[in-house]
Amino acid sequence: MTIDATRDIFETMIMLEVNEQPSLPVLVNNFTDSVSGMVGLAGSCRGMVAIHAPTDVAMLITARFLGLSVDTFNDDVTDAFGELAMYCRIKLGGDPL
Repeated sequence: MTIDATRDIFETMIMLEVNEQPSLPVLVNNFTDSVSGMVGLAGSCRGMVAIHAPTDVAMLITARFLGLSVDTFNDDVTDAFGELAMYCRIKLGGDPL
């Protein structure tokens, strides 16, 4: 369900193909040079949706999402990742805030 929602959002809103990958073999406690967008789920569907990407990939995703040129890491990138996580939340049946 979460994978389908993520795939749908990336393919329809960003025009990027998403391929499912296996989970990381080791738990990562600290991401560096990356961006994360996270929202919580409550009610019948509980948990957290988190989208993580290296900074350069996050800038590419933001450029495609907003239809703008993104040459530097800025608030547009962090805002875009928050929005993408929110769209995943809505797609999974959560209420928009």
